[in-house]
Amino acid sequence: MQPKSVKELLITLVRIPSVNRFITGEIKAEQKIAEHLKKLSKSFGLKAQLLEVPGCAANLLITKEFKKDAPWIMFCAHMDTVSAEGMDFAPFCGKEENGRILGRGSNDDKGSIAAALWALKEVNGEGNCVNNIALLFTVDEEQHRSGATAFCREQLPKLGFKPKGVIIAEPTSLKPIVAHAGIGHFKVIVKGIAAHASDPSKGRSAIKDMVKVMDVIEKDYIAKLTATHPLCGKAQCSINMINGGRQINGIPDECIIRGPQGHAGRRRGFSNPRSGKSY
Repeated sequence: MQPKSVKELLITLVRIPSVNRFITGEIKAEQKIAEHLKKLSKSFGLKAQLLEVPGCAANLLITKEFKKDAPWIMFCAHMDTVSAEGMDFAPFCGKEENGRILGRGSNDDKGSIAAALWALKEVNGEGNCVNNIALLFTVDEEQHRSGATAFCREQLPKLGFKPKGVIIAEPTSLKPIVAHAGIGHFKVIVKGIAAHASDPSKGRSAIKDMVKVMDVIEKDYIAKLTATHPLCGKAQCSINMINGGRQINGIPDECIIRGPQGHAGRRRGFSNPRSGKSY
């Protein structure tokens, strides 16, 4: 059954769980939502095909060729979500409350999927678009970007067209983003010597040594970062995860810290030097 509005479409998408496979262990985590969107797109009179991604569910490509020689514009969003653990309400309820749709992915990124697909449905009904339109809904964006990588390296060359432009749909408060600082993940491992906690002197605590390593990273690296970009701002780095120890009565023989540098949170719009306006 076709949804009656873009809001109804979004609610339906939120109610289809698609937490990233590397979080849940479910290999084809986005398959159900991809198949639903494919069927729905065809009912809208659009072409839709699943593009297989090794080790994951398939990307979904939806296309509408309005004019044979017109340029192609692509809109891209991702079908997977981050974990639903720890949420204080049913994560896949798709409930409307105070003008908002609640549920994991309602904003990032199923809201984008619903908006793009509904807009194409309406434009298709009008039949007068000056561009040909493609919608690419990818898998595994939240962890390893397997879907986007497979599309760029393997699937795009086989499409028979090359987009003149691509708009990546992410929550940005409707502000265009034209620069991205990128992100690099780092991991530091400190080794210790295991021993029973009844006599710590026989071991060496990896956690205790890691405290010293973290202090050096914070003072001698992070505090001295000076690289800047006119759109992305100052380079950033932070230590955000720490794991150490195997059991409560054992001296830890390993400690690991992880964090991002770059990083993805530093995004900006652009300014038009002629008009002086910012976008």
